Amino acid sequence: MIVTEVVKDIYHVYFKSMRPLAQTFLRFQESYESQEFRGKIFSRKEFIDWYKKNCLDDENTTGEFDYYDMWGGFNIPSRILKPFYQGKFNPLSVKETQLLDALKSAKNKRFYVIGTYGNNNTDPFKNDLMMHEIAHGLYYTKKRYKEIADEITDSVPPQQKKIIFDFFINVLKYHPNVLKDELHAYLMNSTDLKEIMDKKGIKVNSFNEISSNLKELFKKYYEKYRV
Repeated sequence: MIVTEVVKDIYHVYFKSMRPLAQTFLRFQESYESQEFRGKIFSRKEFIDWYKKNCLDDENTTGEFDYYDMWGGFNIPSRILKPFYQGKFNPLSVKETQLLDALKSAKNKRFYVIGTYGNNNTDPFKNDLMMHEIAHGLYYTKKRYKEIADEITDSVPPQQKKIIFDFFINVLKYHPNVLKDELHAYLMNSTDLKEIMDKKGIKVNSFNEISSNLKELFKKYYEKYRV
């Protein structure tokens, strides 16, 4: 685990491989954006039991818990860490404790945490995953960035927005409170939504202008605040 501040008040947690990344972030992430567990205190076993009943896709014929092999990027606001520091999620795993220890010096300020693995190139213009996750961080830590991002995504036609939000809720199991943030991050690189849109007969290039405007916004704020 390597932790660095890549943008002012945005900390990047890097792992060489996916599984330890996901094992570390599972309870932090799901206490933030899960439909079932947002704002709740829960054990890893409780989450795994729920996940197996509600989140396994049709291709998982074995019924095995596949969360650790599904997610390569994570993002959480600093407020999510508070109950973990307070001991409400005890017992903590070794990996959870390591992350909390690594961020302890910043715990009294408002910040954002992102996690990735594999490609340790932190340049978001050469690493799409970093752009996606840093975008979440900017959305949380920079008020004007959020306002402009929301103005841009408000131009998505309502029917197309409904299709995307339905996918976020029914397939990715996002909590409704994070939908606008996720919309802006996914549209930053509209090809991320290609499979969804293709199935509904919507051309991804219909988002080209929105994607371009979001990238321009991202570039402005990234260059202003990068460390």
